[in-house]
Amino acid sequence: MEKLEDVLMQVESLRRDLNAEIVIQEGTEGHYEDREVYDILSYTWWIEPGGYVEGEPRIAKPDTEKQETARKRLQETYNSCDWYSARYLAGNALGINSEILNKETDNWILDLKKRVQLSTTETVEVKSTERRFLYDDYSKDTITSNDYEDVEVTSQKSVDILENLDSKTRAREDLKYFYYNLPDKDMRKKAGKSLGYSSLRIWARENPDTINIGLAILASASGLGYLAYQFSIK
Repeated sequence: MEKLEDVLMQVESLRRDLNAEIVIQEGTEGHYEDREVYDILSYTWWIEPGGYVEGEPRIAKPDTEKQETARKRLQETYNSCDWYSARYLAGNALGINSEILNKETDNWILDLKKRVQLSTTETVEVKSTERRFLYDDYSKDTITSNDYEDVEVTSQKSVDILENLDSKTRAREDLKYFYYNLPDKDMRKKAGKSLGYSSLRIWARENPDTINIGLAILASASGLGYLAYQFSIK
């Protein structure tokens, strides 16, 4: 499975391709142009200010083939990408109705919340054979099969559930993207809660100015002054 950052870069590239153009003529800006003057009598050259040279317009036409390809790939991403954050970006680029997109995103966050709560270990039974002697006298020079018996022993062992571990890791990546990038405040809060962040942590991020003012007042009141305030907000 591709890394999230790679998929997001692909989506951003496709978004730009929705406005792809075929450039027929690069435009140039208008400018003043000096001219060289030569005096045949004195055999000298000098530069005189010239007139204004009109710029050339930029001429381009839509690259409909590239635009359509980008639109199809974005639609595929929105419909079935394993990364929900990439699906969100694709839907945004396609101009999906915001109410529909927000509802989808809410469902995605709920699914991601379930995935981050998955157990990543399980207890399994391990069977082994243990040899037990039938007596306590170890002075015999030769031990035969009549002196011991093999007993099957069952024990328990904790093992990783690799599939759940991978799913949980990817879910946290998706939720972090939503937490830091969604424009809707309530949706960001849901993502933060799903990550297990405290209400205080989420509130502090949503209200940085209030936090900074509070720290400044605290620093001043405690006599630490400006340096303490600056240190505390880093």
